[in-house]
Amino acid sequence: MNFRGSTGFGRKFTEIAYGKWGQTMQDDITDGVNWLIGKGIADPAKIAIYGGSYGGYATLQGIVKDPDLYACAIDYVGVSNLFSFLQTIPPYWKPMLDMMYEMVGNPEKDAQMLRENSPALNAERIKTPLLVVQGANDPRVNINESNQMVEALRSRGVHVDYMVKDNEDTASTTRKTASTSTARWRSSSPNTSRASNRRAGSCRRATADKPESQPATSILPYRFLK
Repeated sequence: MNFRGSTGFGRKFTEIAYGKWGQTMQDDITDGVNWLIGKGIADPAKIAIYGGSYGGYATLQGIVKDPDLYACAIDYVGVSNLFSFLQTIPPYWKPMLDMMYEMVGNPEKDAQMLRENSPALNAERIKTPLLVVQGANDPRVNINESNQMVEALRSRGVHVDYMVKDNEDTASTTRKTASTSTARWRSSSPNTSRASNRRAGSCRRATADKPESQPATSILPYRFLK
């Protein structure tokens, strides 16, 4: 899905996404899903949303903005709080901080916009079964981003699976776990409706079947946090 901001489509296509995290950038993804449904390509009861890094953010924001659209969601090292994300960027990004403010938003000038589009700060809207995966040593998307998201949901009694790899960062987490994490999808919140449970079951079946040409890597080195 080449939502606005995607590279390779010219400068204008990139720049129209500045300051639009979780807004029109997210709407492009939603429009794409609805197009697939409208064309009969996708079963509306079996749609999962998955992504890593910014894609993880888009996954979380997707189930905040459109909680009835997705059967389940998988967030890999995703940003959950735009304020804390901007405060914990790695040192080698510091020279680009002004550009980051232009692309994402300025915590002082754009506080309301950042708050409205931070999934962890709007977790009360989430009801989609969710798996969160995080590399403990990620320098770009700090583990606190995933911690916040999980804590925001669990504080409301919402079940969420949380998988952490102690010695991985963003790149290695995404590379090594991309074909494995859905294998241990567990039940959603005890308060989830029967309809949601059926959707989760459909998602589990849809994601568990993998071609023999794409063998799953062992997930034993990972730990689930309760």
